[in-house]
Amino acid sequence: MAITTQQQSNIIALTVGMFNAAPGAQYLTEFANIFENNGQSYQALADALASTNQYQSQFNGIVTSDGRIDKVLSNLGIQSGTDAYTTAKAHFEARIAEGATETELVVESLEYLLGDDTATEFADVKAQLENKVEVATFYSVEQQQSADNLADLQAVVSSVTADDATVEAAKNDISNSTGETFTLTTNVDNLAGTAGNDTFIGDSQSMSAADTISGGSGNDIAKFFINTDESVVMSGVETVELQASAASNFTASNVTDVDTFVSNQSTADLEITGITNNAALKAVSAAGNATDDMKVTYGTGALASSSAALSLVADGVGSSATNFEFDVTTTGTDKFTTLNLKGENNKSYVELDGTAGDVDLATVNGSGDAMVVLGDAQFELVNVTNVNLEASTGGMDIDLATSSNAQNVTVVGGAGNDTVRFAAGQFNTNDNVNLGDGVLDTIITGDAAFTSSTSAVVKALTAASNVEV
Repeated sequence: MAITTQQQSNIIALTVGMFNAAPGAQYLTEFANIFENNGQSYQALADALASTNQYQSQFNGIVTSDGRIDKVLSNLGIQSGTDAYTTAKAHFEARIAEGATETELVVESLEYLLGDDTATEFADVKAQLENKVEVATFYSVEQQQSADNLADLQAVVSSVTADDATVEAAKNDISNSTGETFTLTTNVDNLAGTAGNDTFIGDSQSMSAADTISGGSGNDIAKFFINTDESVVMSGVETVELQASAASNFTASNVTDVDTFVSNQSTADLEITGITNNAALKAVSAAGNATDDMKVTYGTGALASSSAALSLVADGVGSSATNFEFDVTTTGTDKFTTLNLKGENNKSYVELDGTAGDVDLATVNGSGDAMVVLGDAQFELVNVTNVNLEASTGGMDIDLATSSNAQNVTVVGGAGNDTVRFAAGQFNTNDNVNLGDGVLDTIITGDAAFTSSTSAVVKALTAASNVEV
């Protein structure tokens, strides 16, 4: 089955109204499926979208009903200080008193603003909304572009106002960012990208060490599907996405300018060697991946620091039974002392397995909209003194117990449900724990029972703040 053009436009309008963002081609397809699977109900779709971490993350730090109403109105283009705001807020308050839900108010507001009987005071709001829907449609449908995070999708419509000139300007920006797709062949290839966002595709049948790829300007991506050891010469490509269907090594010693290496839906262990700069690592598995890990080696001078930050992104990898393993090695005197860990979209269970002397963390920073369980570290977390999860809305579970961390640790939680684990005898009043705004924040210690010998734990728990369990 398929939806009508008008239904498509309404779904895009709902996305704009709830997220102040374009859906992009990928999410538009997902939203249309939800719409069809729920009796073609816009209300059911709105309820489903409101339950996502991405939607709720917009309200981080907003704890009053007034603040929440203001954010919902702002997404609709109704700003404080205008006549439209005064009228809309009074209407919202009255409807809430009658029992209306937040998503019901959004759906009702969009029906009103896109209808034929909109009051004069809402004329600019209506025009801006229609313009944003037009730009979001151009991006998602006509240009078939996608992004995997809310900030990028919001940026698509961020410059659009009631002025029609902003529509053309935004469309030009989108068109100029659209690149081309290049595919490696069985011959020796020399591919040069455009000024747009290009995509380069290759597999183990077409790739060779003699191939050369130059991404040029734009935010480019290379997608390689491999089942054996591979390498290319490449520059100017920001994201390298690898999918290993058999244990494989990608040699990156002749690859420069990469921001992120991604193991995407790999069904076998993926090794990347000779990375030439401090690129981030990302692992994605929509179905959950418990055994196929990502092993990387950063080449000589890649970090140019003995106190570098390692960036890891996890999306649906690992399971409660087996962690997904990021195995990290550096070369020479390079060392990672900070971990920036981000959870995206789906819950992950990960383990950082570094080489002794290469990964010696003092700080762990958490972010993202999905839960990440960081566990089973042997020595990598033994010297951690600072855990900051303020930027995480999905929650983090940090294991300081396995490594028997004996440091005085400061922990700051985020908006999600955070957990921090200490070994027996290691949690005391020298540790400073504030687990933030979650509703099920937890401290777990290895102390079996609270007796006179564990009075320090009791005192530490008393001193900790925002801990529910």
